[in-house]
Amino acid sequence: MMRLKKALFIVILLTAVSCSDNSVTGNDPEEVVAVVKAPSTATVGSEVTLDGSDSTGPIIAYGWLMVSQPENSASRINNSESEEANFTPDVEGEYVIRLNVISDQVLADSDDVTVTASGNN
Repeated sequence: MMRLKKALFIVILLTAVSCSDNSVTGNDPEEVVAVVKAPSTATVGSEVTLDGSDSTGPIIAYGWLMVSQPENSASRINNSESEEANFTPDVEGEYVIRLNVISDQVLADSDDVTVTASGNN
């Protein structure tokens, strides 16, 4: 009998957690919005800070992605799973970076920023 009660409890719990319309709690999912703060220009060889702290909602995960970069660039994003990341442009040109955020309710949003790097002055 105890096993049956335990199994029934688990089924009810899993059903409540998986309800996509949140009818169990009566709450609508809170929207998440990704917001990137970064300079639009940079100097080759200088670190660029990417800041996602203005993103809103019940965010549980951040993910930074280099969407495009100049040919022959080997630049990579550091701390790509943090609220704040950085990269160092190594070639002149445009770098497009995307921030993806995911909420505790499996809602997601993204925001792109373009940073144009020029040579050393």
